[in-house]
Amino acid sequence: MSEVPRVELAPGYTIPRIVTGAWQLSEGHARQPMAREAVFSNFDALVEHGFTAFDCADIYTGVEELLGEFLQRQPAARRQRIQIHTKLVPDRDALPGIDRGYVTRIIDRSLQRLGVDRLDLVQFSWWDYDVPGYVETAGWLAQLQAEGKIRLLGATNFDTARFHEISDAGVTLVANHALPTPPSRYVTALQVPKGFDVADNEIIQRMAPGDLVITADIPLAAEVIGKGGTALNPRGELYTTENVRQRLAMRDLMEQLRSTGEISGGPATLNKQDRQAFANQLDRALTRALGAN
Repeated sequence: MSEVPRVELAPGYTIPRIVTGAWQLSEGHARQPMAREAVFSNFDALVEHGFTAFDCADIYTGVEELLGEFLQRQPAARRQRIQIHTKLVPDRDALPGIDRGYVTRIIDRSLQRLGVDRLDLVQFSWWDYDVPGYVETAGWLAQLQAEGKIRLLGATNFDTARFHEISDAGVTLVANHALPTPPSRYVTALQVPKGFDVADNEIIQRMAPGDLVITADIPLAAEVIGKGGTALNPRGELYTTENVRQRLAMRDLMEQLRSTGEISGGPATLNKQDRQAFANQLDRALTRALGAN
């Protein structure tokens, strides 16, 4: 039997390239009552063949408890091979009032349901970007990670701009739900190898003078401008040779302040005004490009 290919999410932590999803087993999604012994038998077969990672969520009713029972049935040596990835999905109505206590209660509940001392991976979701708080929530999860309750953090269903907001706030995320590529012959998805600044370097290598790059990454914007391109922030700010220097200096200062603990949190939440400003600047940029041709 050939070995199941694995991928490294973080140093010292690898998972099979196929993760077993369990949302279909939740009480809200199952088409019929499940036979627990049959489920456990299938789980055993998956682990035996190298598919050791399982995906669940705090909102998949009954699934964390199910996987917790499965774990407790395993011999200690085998249990160490099994990885359970769960999600923190706050109630939509609770978003405006979420605090560290709320996040801690959800994580403690997942620990209790799964019967473990530390969660392998917690991916968190946010229903509505217009409601602020997802950067702060990521920070509270990072604090719980530092306390030893979580090994790795990820996100689910976050777009690139919000993912960068969290990353810029000093929170390391090792995974995110894949974003679908729009069905257009003008749009192509490109996956680059892992590594520091690999994606940025690929963008710079592929772009030509006059190209438009949309990014919240200030060092990347500086390189785009240096190569004769146009860089536009998702909030609608058009980078220039002058303001990108100021933004780089401010970025370095903010990183220093965060590292010393003098400030926390990240950029303000994207709002309707930001989206309108972005749409206006994008329209102007495309109009200039069409006029030049």
